[in-house]
Amino acid sequence: MNDESDKRIRIYYEKSADFRTIYAAGAYVSITPQLNIQLSTFNDLVPTPDVTLHNISATGALETTPVETVIKQGLMRETQVCILMTPDTAEKLIKAVQQTLKHLRDAKKRGGILIGAESPEAKDRT
Repeated sequence: MNDESDKRIRIYYEKSADFRTIYAAGAYVSITPQLNIQLSTFNDLVPTPDVTLHNISATGALETTPVETVIKQGLMRETQVCILMTPDTAEKLIKAVQQTLKHLRDAKKRGGILIGAESPEAKDRT
């Protein structure tokens, strides 16, 4: 066969066992010794206590308010994920993010959100 369908391939997406959705408040970007791009996302968090000391009531119940708390001062910067990519992949990612931001701004101007078939990526989901 020598028709147009011979020049296309359908790609199916499947989530890996360790797939997860994360929120990134920021990112560090640097160059690896192998001259690849390293992008590490992070969130800034208030530290949780390292240790709390609680009294035990006369009935043997744990009192909920601690009498002593040991906690780090300042903020915690929790690194979520590190992504390594080639410079070519980084350029493609930048372009894709810029296009997505343009579609987002256009949708906001129209006063709505993109749903399903309206989204710019939907045309690729055939």
